[in-house]
Amino acid sequence: MALRTVSCDPGKRYCGIALFEDSLLVDAKLIRSKEEWPYCTKELAQKAKQFCNGPVDDLILEYPTVARSWGKADPNDLVALAFTLGALTTTLPATRVECIEPQRWKGTISPEIVFARIKSTLSEDEKKRMKHKNEHVLDAIGIGMWYCKRLHAGRT
Repeated sequence: MALRTVSCDPGKRYCGIALFEDSLLVDAKLIRSKEEWPYCTKELAQKAKQFCNGPVDDLILEYPTVARSWGKADPNDLVALAFTLGALTTTLPATRVECIEPQRWKGTISPEIVFARIKSTLSEDEKKRMKHKNEHVLDAIGIGMWYCKRLHAGRT
């Protein structure tokens, strides 16, 4: 039986999610909820469970860290993200769960460079399996590829 790894880039009302079997990308998409927070978290978790379509060996979640300068982002959104992480970890049928900081898997290099590395590492078949190609889906794929040792972190 194949080793199934699911990686997620959670958001307040969305989640980039990727499924790997034996380190190869099987599917990747963006799941969304139109519900307001906190009701959206249950819907996101249920959609993630449907996406997994069975048991998962490893669930890898990116969790946010407090940045010194948030810019336009609301630091209170960390509460909503923590809520989403909790819903995902309790709903998805995973044997192991690991939460990683963004800096751990992608270092401090620019998103453009990270996304270019992710895309260049995917096979043509894997690229065809991506249902969405936005930044959240690419992050979910990158997290999974890093966990499966197919992608190396950038400068830290």
